[in-house]
Order: sequence, then C-alpha cells, then structure tokens
Amino acid sequence: MQPIIKVACSNYATYAIDALGQPFSWGKGFIGHQHETSSSLPAKIQFNTDNRIFTDVYTNGDSALLFAPVRVYQIEPKCGPTKGGTQIRITGTGFAESDKLCVRFSFGDKQSEVSCYYDDNDGSIVCKTPSFMGGEDSNMQLPCNCSLSVTLDGINFSDCEETFMIYSNEIFLTAVNPKCGSVAGGSQVTLSIEIDPVTATNLHNLKIGFQPKGKKLHSDSSKAKASLGDQTNSRRNLEIAKAEQDIESWTCAEGFYENGCIICTVP
Repeated sequence: MQPIIKVACSNYATYAIDALGQPFSWGKGFIGHQHETSSSLPAKIQFNTDNRIFTDVYTNGDSALLFAPVRVYQIEPKCGPTKGGTQIRITGTGFAESDKLCVRFSFGDKQSEVSCYYDDNDGSIVCKTPSFMGGEDSNMQLPCNCSLSVTLDGINFSDCEETFMIYSNEIFLTAVNPKCGSVAGGSQVTLSIEIDPVTATNLHNLKIGFQPKGKKLHSDSSKAKASLGDQTNSRRNLEIAKAEQDIESWTCAEGFYENGCIICTVP
C-alpha cells in the first residue's frame, strides 16, 4: 500500500487517500463500497470513482466528501499535421457542459486556443487542432510535441497527461506495388513513402482508404485515409490521421508501417 497523505474520520468510519490519489475507507456503515460494510482493514473505494485522482477528503458525523480536481489524461488521435484541422477527442474526469469550454495548444513559445464542445454521450471534449504553420515559429523542428490544457471556466486550465505530436505536411507517396489486383480483394499492397524517421516511428493505427478512380477525393484530416491527392504529380501528398467514423465512398483497410513503406491488404 502507498503512503497515506490524507485521513479524516466520521462517527463510525475512517477515510484516507494515498500518494497515488486512490481513496480507501474502513469502519462501519455505507462507506463507499455499494453496500453496508463492517471492516477493520482499509479497502479501496472503487464504486463511482472512475479514473479520478483524489486530493482531499472532508467528513462530518455521518458522511464524507472526497475531492478530485479535473483530470485530462488521454488524446485520440495522438498526432496530426502542421496545417491543423485534425479532429481530436480528449478524455478525462470532471468535464461538464460550459459556454467557456476551451482547449489550449502550447508548442515552442506559441499558444493557440480553440473552441470545443462537450460530448454528453461519453463525457469527452471534442475539438479541431489549430494551424501550427507560419509566423516566427516557421523554423520549428518537426515532428515535435505539443502540450494541451483544458478549461471549463475560461480561467483555470488543467494540463493533459499526454502530448499531441505535430508532424510535417510533407509526407509523400512515391510508389504503389502492385498496381492492380482482383476486385474480390485480398491483394497485399505496398505504399512507398517519403517521411522523416522520427515521424515514421509514430505511425500507428493506420487506415488506408480505397476509392474508385474518377470520384472526387475528399480532404478532411479528421477522418482517416491515405489520399493519393493530385494524380498528375510525380510525388503525391499523403494525408494520414486516425478514423473517427466511416468515410463516405471510401473503403478502408488497416495498415502498418515498415522500413519506409505502408503495407495493407486490399479489402
């Protein structure tokens, strides 16, 4: 058990918080374990605590209150291009609907704040990344990590435990092999790309989009795809992001990166 940093007692029970922010209780009565309890040993409170990290506890004769500040601990997807526009979903605890909800992106010596909304379905916050291009910071070394923070009141910001990686827009598809396959699918396709080695190590959860030739290719970085872009160019710009939902008129397959190539099986 971790060292105890907070202790408070009611008439018939003791409540404690350890160094990791986990709550415990022991004693008699309804003390956080869904049913009436009688125990002389500390038991971790797991009911209705979600992923909160508690910092304080208050008691009176018959009840107890455990306090946990807003916690921001996950970003999906975890990377996006410098041009911005990537839709991300931020997961945490203590989020609520507010007209002052805002996400702050800090990169280099720059900061940029964007509007967002609270998704009541899963309790997350959704926003789109700002542009990280241009200005005095145009010599920023890519890829680089960007820190995020969230505010519910427009004043107090809570830092995210994960960082968001910014990668260059200059990722190019240089070759496709083989160039044809059965309409039934099943062919393994290798996409050769030009990409810096640091960004390459962070290519995860890839989805490759296939679309009949002649249909207009969409360009929305909030939806996962590998786009061939302008078919007249010898080097074709490749846009990569994590899927939030199915892409209309695209048929997608999972892929993986290996030695300068993205490999997938045609659906």
